[in-house]
Amino acid sequence: LSAEKKYFKTSALCLILAFFIPVAAVYMLQKRINEPCEDPEGYFDLPLHFWMLLLCPVVWLPVWIYHTTKALNSKSCKKDNSVAQLLLCMFVPYYNVYWFYRQGKRVDQLPTEKKQGKTAVLCLILALLVPVAAYYMLQKRINERVM
Repeated sequence: LSAEKKYFKTSALCLILAFFIPVAAVYMLQKRINEPCEDPEGYFDLPLHFWMLLLCPVVWLPVWIYHTTKALNSKSCKKDNSVAQLLLCMFVPYYNVYWFYRQGKRVDQLPTEKKQGKTAVLCLILALLVPVAAYYMLQKRINERVM
């Protein structure tokens, strides 16, 4: 009987966490979106971006890919269809790696005061080895360029 209670408690805890984490993440994102925005297009708070990546990547990554492509479209002469890029990233295996390389090249073309280096190559390597670090690094470089 105690094994059943233990199993029930563990299952209940897993269900509560599986519900709570995405709901909390979406609440934080909604709160951030509804605030009056003085940040330039493409900028996003890095600690919040990091926690969204860790806590609910299924919800956050499609939203982030869409908005990042849209923001870089507004700053670049070459336009990509944001919805098409999102669908390709979701359904084509390893398209994310290519997407990181392309977006890194576009970030390198943004005007800046200091030379940053090769974002595209760094994004490509990180996307192959540690994808979470690639998402974080690309957002960090975008924030440095647009601020």
